[in-house]
Amino acid sequence: MPITPLNTILSWYETGDYPTQEQFAASWSSFWHKDDLIPIDKVENLSAKLQDKTDKLVYNAHLTDQDAHNSTLAKLDGSNLNDVNIQAWKNILGVGALPANMATVDDPANTIYGNVWKKEQSDALYMIADHFVSNGKIMASAIEALGLTTILKDPMPVESTIAQFAVNSANYEFQDNDIIPIPSGGGNYTLYIFIGGNKSQTLNYLSMGLSNITIAMVQGLQAALDAKMNKPVGNGNFFINQTGTVTTYKNINPAANYLLFWNSTDFTVSGIYHNSGKYGAGTTSPSEMLHLFNGRLRTKAVVLDDNSEQLPGQITYAGRRFAGTDDTGVSRNFMYRDYTDMLGLFSSFTQSQLNEWKTVANGGWTTGTMSVAVILPPIVDKQDRDYYITLKGANLNLNPTSFSVEIMNSAGTTVIATVPNSQVQLYQNGVDLVFYYNFKNLPLGNYKIRLWNGVAFYVTNPTINLIDLLTPVSLSGLSWNMLNNATICPTVDITTASGTSIHRARNTNEQFVGSNQDAISYKSSVLIPSAIADGDFYLELTNTTAGVIYYDGNYGYDYGLVDAAQPLSHSMQILAGIRRNFFFDERILPDNIVVNGSNINTATGLNRTSKLYITKKGNIVSISSVNNGQLTTVVSTWFQPNGVDLAFFVNFNSYNNSNNNNGANIQTDIYVNSLIQL
Repeated sequence: MPITPLNTILSWYETGDYPTQEQFAASWSSFWHKDDLIPIDKVENLSAKLQDKTDKLVYNAHLTDQDAHNSTLAKLDGSNLNDVNIQAWKNILGVGALPANMATVDDPANTIYGNVWKKEQSDALYMIADHFVSNGKIMASAIEALGLTTILKDPMPVESTIAQFAVNSANYEFQDNDIIPIPSGGGNYTLYIFIGGNKSQTLNYLSMGLSNITIAMVQGLQAALDAKMNKPVGNGNFFINQTGTVTTYKNINPAANYLLFWNSTDFTVSGIYHNSGKYGAGTTSPSEMLHLFNGRLRTKAVVLDDNSEQLPGQITYAGRRFAGTDDTGVSRNFMYRDYTDMLGLFSSFTQSQLNEWKTVANGGWTTGTMSVAVILPPIVDKQDRDYYITLKGANLNLNPTSFSVEIMNSAGTTVIATVPNSQVQLYQNGVDLVFYYNFKNLPLGNYKIRLWNGVAFYVTNPTINLIDLLTPVSLSGLSWNMLNNATICPTVDITTASGTSIHRARNTNEQFVGSNQDAISYKSSVLIPSAIADGDFYLELTNTTAGVIYYDGNYGYDYGLVDAAQPLSHSMQILAGIRRNFFFDERILPDNIVVNGSNINTATGLNRTSKLYITKKGNIVSISSVNNGQLTTVVSTWFQPNGVDLAFFVNFNSYNNSNNNNGANIQTDIYVNSLIQL
């Protein structure tokens, strides 16, 4: 700072002078303010004096250096004294060997063991008053150390005398040496020590000679009491609930016999009820040791004790078997998943039951013993054409997903050919089975048929005889008689019968009628003489139909074999044949069996070729119709007596067309293809 001489400053303040701002500032700047620190170099000779002093860091290091005077001074622990120094100290102090009556204390570092207690050892053996008494008051924390385990305070006694307390001692929990505080009024207590023995005997309570003791007189007792809870004000069952810093009693008061349930807040009634040693879930009337009413049980495993009782609806284990009883108490063993149990089960079935089971296991299709009574036709040839073979017997309703039809040698031991399943017609009645096959590539001879129903094979006894060529019976010279309904068809000029064919078309002036009526019938001369009819024969016919059936128009006809001796009529009894009615259905005669593939639609254009096969063998006749691509076969009994010639008969119904003059242009042709004597 700039320093102005004092004389100069004083000259600025002489009487009559007025110092300038600069002089005023210079005056004050010439002195040290109390808030300013005076540099060392501004104090005269201070630096020189400081150089005469010892550096503090060096001094501090010297003070802590234990070896600073090691050569001249003894250390406090005497560790730097040598034997000479030690002996010199003993001589100066006048101590030589320890006298026999000198007391020593324990010191593991010495070889001499002490014979008096050290202070720490004495403190551990004796109580110091300061540790137990403060301001004339016994500290509560020291009571247990005094051998008094606790002061009875939870709950505090309410009796006014020790005699009353002894009578009610069962209401309190305390033990030997506990202090019993008996209220003496005004918040004061008289203290007794329970010295043990019968708690109801007054003589077992020793007065401490202290009366009018207040809680405040026992240090810490009030705080200890404040940390305790008062007993509930009423009777009942309780638990302690702590919410934050608030501690309260909460009731435990469920309905009788219910198991407790903790809902994270309270103990409440659960769904488990105890009744006479039994427990019920959802019921107060358990009937078993554990009864779940209308409930399910889920667990990893159930271990069953051996039990042979049979209660309705029960599962038990006895004799290494599990069993279940039905609602009547009838017990049945459970099956193990092994061969022995499976074999035992099937061994218990009757043959009828076994057959029934096999049928069910085969999808409802037969697994019973198959049989074939007749094969029709029994004879075929090697010509390049399909033959429809009919098997008639029992249990022939084979499983359509697992069956086979095979042609075997005459011994039935070698498979010659397999019939494609697509060429087999199955029937659920179990009586019929039909297939078609071209035998052209098989050697001549007799063949059996083998069937597979998915479970077992069956080889037929009847055979099919394959010959080189079937020689048809000559059909030349057939003649025809005609019968017409003159009201409907006065002139028959379009519908004709000639040779082995019949043609049907609408005749000139043929009337339409509102109902299906007989119009024209034909009967041939003898087609099958009795010499052939009495034996076995095969007849094949073809039927073509083309045109349109208009709306509600009916169009029908029937044809087949009749007794040649019977006079011609529109309603002759057909012995074996078919009835075709395209508006309704088609049926095989005389059994009236519906033909598969019948056309029942009106306003439908037809262009159809149908086949009919009649095979007679003995008293069995087989009639097969192939219509609209589907096969229907009927096998029935031939009741016609011997000695009867057979003729061919056909009856055509009237046209029925509501459109009238549009006309029905439907036409039908029937051909007798061949007759073969078997």
